Amino acid sequence: MIVQTSAEFARRFSEPGIEISYSGYVTTDEKWRQPPLPTHISRLYYVEEGAGMLVSPAEEMALEPGYVYLAPCGTPCGYYGTDAVTKLFFHIRVPGADGRDAFSGCGRFVRIPFSVERIRRMTACYFNGELTAQLELKREIFDTVCRFLRDPLCTLPAGPTLSEPVIRAMEYIQKNRRANLTVREVADACFVSPALLARLFREQMYTGVARYIEELLMLEARRRLSEGDSSIGEISEALGYCDQFYFSRRFSALFGISPREYRKNRSYT
Repeated sequence: MIVQTSAEFARRFSEPGIEISYSGYVTTDEKWRQPPLPTHISRLYYVEEGAGMLVSPAEEMALEPGYVYLAPCGTPCGYYGTDAVTKLFFHIRVPGADGRDAFSGCGRFVRIPFSVERIRRMTACYFNGELTAQLELKREIFDTVCRFLRDPLCTLPAGPTLSEPVIRAMEYIQKNRRANLTVREVADACFVSPALLARLFREQMYTGVARYIEELLMLEARRRLSEGDSSIGEISEALGYCDQFYFSRRFSALFGISPREYRKNRSYT
């Protein structure tokens, strides 16, 4: 008897799998609107009904029933509905060989056909607590991720490749998110000048460093408003804002709705 084993299989399956940080089933309304913002996760949108748009600084893509959409990690993502959009969504992270999200180099929105009937079966499994239903849902998500990873559009370069200083800056900002984080501190941590970092960031991320920091803070604030019970003042303080009212003004300027109204609606998708 000869038994053959695969070290790569054992290594891969001992690593963390696909991480799902947030998920839900939603029918949007006129409040479903966001300008393109940076993101450190990838999103899957399984569209069942309605119509909408995904937007980035470089492109727009229509949301239509019968498709699943990938908004990849690192690509600024915004959206709005041209009608009510009913969709099953997952915020995911797919660890790559270098520890970064496997979709972080994609740089574009991608969609693949996915029947409405299949989406409805996934939704039924999502709300079914039985083990077999949850395993079937997990299989569908893994199959979707594999299909995207095999799609040439997910591997072809789209726009400027991120340079090492920008990658290091993004990682540093992600680990040290706070309102008083300065461009100089980030640049010093990346061993470049503030002027060089600012230029590279604008060329490659389509935004300034300070703006990127604030947008990440507001995305984190939005997540905490949706998922937790901390007060607005506690969230403001935790993110490094010394003035709750200034925090609320900045949140409203970005999302067009106050933190209090947002928590009442809880429409984070």
